Amino acid sequence: MIAVLALLAASLAGPADASAATATRVALHTLGTRGCAGLPAPAPQRELWIAGRHAVDPGARFWVLDRSRSYADGKASTRYRLGDGSLRVDAELAPDFGSERIRVWIDEPVAAPYLQLYLPGVALPCERQVDYRVSPLAGGEASLEALARFDALLHEATELGYDQRFAESDARLRAAIGIDADDPAPHWMRARTRYLKLESRDALAAPHRVAAYGEAEAFADRAVALAPDRAEGYLWQGILRGRMVTSQGSVRTALNGMVGGRGPAWLERALSQAVSLPGEYRFFGFSTHGNALHALAQFYRLAPDAWYMAAVGTRGDIDRAIDLSRAAVATQTVRIEFRLELAVALLCRGSETDLLEARSQLKTLLGLPAVTEVDRVDQTHARRLLRGTILDVCAYSRDAVPEVAAWGG
Repeated sequence: MIAVLALLAASLAGPADASAATATRVALHTLGTRGCAGLPAPAPQRELWIAGRHAVDPGARFWVLDRSRSYADGKASTRYRLGDGSLRVDAELAPDFGSERIRVWIDEPVAAPYLQLYLPGVALPCERQVDYRVSPLAGGEASLEALARFDALLHEATELGYDQRFAESDARLRAAIGIDADDPAPHWMRARTRYLKLESRDALAAPHRVAAYGEAEAFADRAVALAPDRAEGYLWQGILRGRMVTSQGSVRTALNGMVGGRGPAWLERALSQAVSLPGEYRFFGFSTHGNALHALAQFYRLAPDAWYMAAVGTRGDIDRAIDLSRAAVATQTVRIEFRLELAVALLCRGSETDLLEARSQLKTLLGLPAVTEVDRVDQTHARRLLRGTILDVCAYSRDAVPEVAAWGG
């Protein structure tokens, strides 16, 4: 990122070049924080690039609520949509950058289920005070306007995705890549946006879906190439490769062409990397790590635990699936799909204590706020599981593909 910043003035095209300027740079070391209990603790260190009345934190992202990206005269304000309402975060840096006051408040009325899901245990409005030790760093030429616009584009892309305006969302991400093609975030976000479009009601017919998932997987590949030490690219590689398999309707048929290359062993490695590597994304409690735990748990539940899997280099492991699902639930206890996967895995293993715990998980998730169509589908499936009308529970998947039968189990 630092190298990118140093080259921005030379690499940016168009009007943004006009705002390129010599900027000073400081590091802000967090000394202490108080207020806004329930929000994540601030990063131990951040940096600011400063030119005139503007300051930009190039390492910030809009999804870190208490870390603003762009300041004018020491002030910043960011609006976040929550359902039909909105949250606003105002921040003000001291003139010497030694402290920051942050206020989080409801700008437009937010329905209670959204607050329960996204900000559990956070009493709003709230104020947070962060104290910093300031140290100088080497400065250079940078376009602060372009740096600020980069983050704004990621924010706009996400909120357009809420409305299923996927083409417009993708256009914002392509614009972000035009500002900084070497940042992995817009690349894995393009993979996510394409995935969401393919999962929507206007999705392509099955023969075309595999190719479309493959196109999206290429965006995740680019994120991995740019940041092989970060989790997000691997997560979306794994998710998209998995959907390429299940979209074919028969995992056994898919396996015929998947020994070696990007087969099951590759998929396991990609998701394991997503679990083990540090991730950047953590937004309203959702996180790359939690999603990776959930995806890897599904893999170990759906893959057969059978001798013939030696040919493809991996096999199922229901005990490991349950452990991973429990860890996923611990990352965000109000995530409906995490609890559903844990319940399914427990039902699949099937001991007496497993069955009791599974019923408890299903009843708990039915009491959680459902704010998306997927949440509502999962709660419908939970009711069917409680009634015992989903018979081959080990093969369960939301898209109703009979994975275990297809794998040969």
